[in-house]
Amino acid sequence: MKNIRRIMLFIAVTCFTLLLANEGNLTKNNSIVDLNNYLNIDSVDESISKSNKSAYLGIYTENMTLKTARENEYNENYGIIITGVLPDTPADQQGLKKHDILMKIDDKIIEDTDKFTDIIESYYAGDKINLQYFRRGEVFEMEFVFGEKKVNSSFSFNFGEQSQETSKRSVGYGGGTWMPIWVELDMDDVNYLVKGVGFSKIADNGILHTGFGGKFSIGKGLFLGGMGAAYDITKKTNAMVGDENVIRRMKYKSTFGGVTLDKRFGISKNLYGSFGMMLGGASQSVEISQTKGDFSWTGYYQQIENSLNNYTKFQKSYIIAQPKVELLYRLTGWLALRAEGAYIASYGWSNGWNTKLTGDTFESTGSPNTKFDTFTISAGPWFGF
Repeated sequence: MKNIRRIMLFIAVTCFTLLLANEGNLTKNNSIVDLNNYLNIDSVDESISKSNKSAYLGIYTENMTLKTARENEYNENYGIIITGVLPDTPADQQGLKKHDILMKIDDKIIEDTDKFTDIIESYYAGDKINLQYFRRGEVFEMEFVFGEKKVNSSFSFNFGEQSQETSKRSVGYGGGTWMPIWVELDMDDVNYLVKGVGFSKIADNGILHTGFGGKFSIGKGLFLGGMGAAYDITKKTNAMVGDENVIRRMKYKSTFGGVTLDKRFGISKNLYGSFGMMLGGASQSVEISQTKGDFSWTGYYQQIENSLNNYTKFQKSYIIAQPKVELLYRLTGWLALRAEGAYIASYGWSNGWNTKLTGDTFESTGSPNTKFDTFTISAGPWFGF
């Protein structure tokens, strides 16, 4: 378990290091103005001339939301909506209108405004494309010719201002992933029971839970979703009951999960942060059984009197709240690295543990009021955005 814990911490630290390192490179590489060029007007004019040849439409766009799609009777899960068309621009001259939904450029799906920007940056003024768009319940295609953005001054700069095509940077549309989660549960109460029936203790320095989670955008940077994770371990040993040898088995299991709500915000082009909350439930259970393996129909009354074959399940359930923070670094349009830190606060509606047997539930007298309060760390891939 210690090795697994070290691996999880190494992954988390590596993710954060990569994020910071890449952000440092992005900052250096994305400098808008080279001060040395102030000394050479020709180089400035040449730079402006090249920027003027970039593909230009003359529109304002926003990402699709469930509400926008419903209002426009649009059934696809991709596309961006035009929120404004500038007069006397290529978009205006070639018939694009406000509320049109841009779907594809040369068969490249427009997932969001960031993807739209990436696609546009691969074209130049004068290039012809096949543009697919949605208008008033119908899908249309047209041959669109990119224009050239007009510059009002021969000596002007863009100090980080976003282009007209991306007046609002996307914070994503959602996705899902497999989640390894390191959980620091206090295992003293469980290990007291486990060791008492002849088994070695369960790791008390952290347990790796695994599960799945996902979420989708509901607009304004908010994401609704859910997740669940679990851990279990089974141990077997030989034991003596009187003069008889039996096989004793122990299974421990812990689970947690629920509904999540997150608020995501952009830190830079590829780095995003979020904070949120999960509300849900959790449980711990310990199953203990023993058997000699010689079940007899006619002699079972003697076996049950001698307790050679029996089974008991101890269980405790909780309501939990988990505040959390997350960093997401985009590698591609559909793949990212994520790192998350959180804390689970629990409330158990019974003071101790319950015992479940043959469909009935009994109170375990003298059992402790075990908590499910714990810090959690998670790091790994994220599929989607």
